[in-house]
Amino acid sequence: MFVCFYSRLVGLIRGSPRREEPRVHVVGVLGERASLPCDMTPNTTDDEVSLVLWYKDDSTTPIYSCDARRSRLSQAHHAPADWLGHRAYLRLAPPEEPTGGLAALELYPVHEEDEGLYRCRVDFRKARTRNYEVALKLNQSKEAEGGHPVRGGHHADCC
Repeated sequence: MFVCFYSRLVGLIRGSPRREEPRVHVVGVLGERASLPCDMTPNTTDDEVSLVLWYKDDSTTPIYSCDARRSRLSQAHHAPADWLGHRAYLRLAPPEEPTGGLAALELYPVHEEDEGLYRCRVDFRKARTRNYEVALKLNQSKEAEGGHPVRGGHHADCC
């Protein structure tokens, strides 16, 4: 107990190394499609996304990148990690759609090893970098809690 208190106290004195990121929980189904959302909406109309990086669990190496530093986002270079192969792509939502700039990393088909905590890092040309966390939990069957089918994963905002 003392160690936990001491660690928390040191964290408060030094400043937290990382602030809590917005987290979304997604429930996916093995073999189906899972959508891991990420808000890429710039704060101002004169700004735009320059780079999107996705990380999984504690990895410091991106599992997916979308690089628009030398182009517009629509012509960006997409690069999934080798282990993802062709199972992953970043779906971009046009700003005029009801979801705004809510993009999603699409995984299809979902494998057991895909379960985990993902982090979406969005770099803008002008604004500060933003990070979002998505926790992906997998079910074995197409029936979700309450007996409702899961299509494309179900997500609920949380903490």
